[in-house]
Amino acid sequence: MKHRETILAIVLAVLLLLLTACGPVEQPVARGSSNYGWLREEQIVVTASGTAGAASGSQESDGAIRGHVYAMHLDYAPSISTTTDMTLALGSPALTVLSLSDNYTDAWYYPAVQQTGSSGSGTSTYDRLPISGRLTATVAETAATTVLTVTVWWGE
Repeated sequence: MKHRETILAIVLAVLLLLLTACGPVEQPVARGSSNYGWLREEQIVVTASGTAGAASGSQESDGAIRGHVYAMHLDYAPSISTTTDMTLALGSPALTVLSLSDNYTDAWYYPAVQQTGSSGSGTSTYDRLPISGRLTATVAETAATTVLTVTVWWGE
């Protein structure tokens, strides 16, 4: 009986050593359903310069987004111009994710892409937007200040 307890103690010690050696596991921001995988968050803060009402600016995301865009939130500064145009786009290959004119209201957006059939024509179904690269948020015709924070939720 003592021999069995010794073996069990050794096995548990080895398992504990292996678990400790693996290091900490990075935890995701949130977990979606099995169809959506792990979600991550990327913030892009855009500052504009120039004449009030005609100022412009752009900012690229710090990290690359590889997966699908699920949602985004636009948070405009209180001093925003009502003529603000905003575009969120991928540089290469070129892809416009969201484009708004004369927009200054904080809001949520859920971009989707129309699926195509084998002939290349659009179908009646839509799916999550696939992205691989850095997104750039651009503002124009706005106030000269930090005007916009874009928060993008993306994942597998």
